[in-house]
Amino acid sequence: MTKRCECGAEMEITIRTLYFNKNVEIKHVPTYTCPVCSLNQVMDQVKSKLKETIKKLESSEKKKTVKFDEVSEFTQLMMMVYQEQEFSSNGTMLQEEVQQLLEQYLLEETKEEYWEKQIHKKIERYVQ
Repeated sequence: MTKRCECGAEMEITIRTLYFNKNVEIKHVPTYTCPVCSLNQVMDQVKSKLKETIKKLESSEKKKTVKFDEVSEFTQLMMMVYQEQEFSSNGTMLQEEVQQLLEQYLLEETKEEYWEKQIHKKIERYVQ
């Protein structure tokens, strides 16, 4: 699902919050975003559902917030994939951090054993 921007760069898929008429906030809208010129475009797969959602909300005088993933099945699937990727990368980072802590612990434990042996040697000298 890649798309080329008007400037020629490859656009990235992002999840954004859109605002409509100052009183409607729609969260979790999948868009294409250009990293070069910052152009944003709503993904074609959700345009009709987004228009439908805006039509329902535009007559409201009250400020409304809608989570688009609760309205659009496609967006819901995208959010699941996004969260899984985020968890996966966070899980990898967490795993690396735990590994570093274990290595540090083992190193400290090894140093401790070394010092314990040194202390025992010195005590033995005094006891004999």
